[in-house]
Amino acid sequence: MKRRDFVKKTSLATTGGLTILNFPLFGKNAPSNKVVVAIMGLNGRGSYHASSFSSLENVEVGYICDVEDVQSRKVLMR
Repeated sequence: MKRRDFVKKTSLATTGGLTILNFPLFGKNAPSNKVVVAIMGLNGRGSYHASSFSSLENVEVGYICDVEDVQSRKVLMR
């Protein structure tokens, strides 16, 4: 095999392999496109963070924690 033929074949094979590796299987619905956050402490900034994060498109407020049950219920009602 000539050097020139070897370079052509290996470059095509490498390019094809890289294209397959970079192809998104899930597209916009890929799990890596969503961020799940936890909010600790809901008085003041915590409730602001919860409402701000929940309004973002690819962010889910998955967990909230506060020692006051009343404050947790207030945030959950929003």
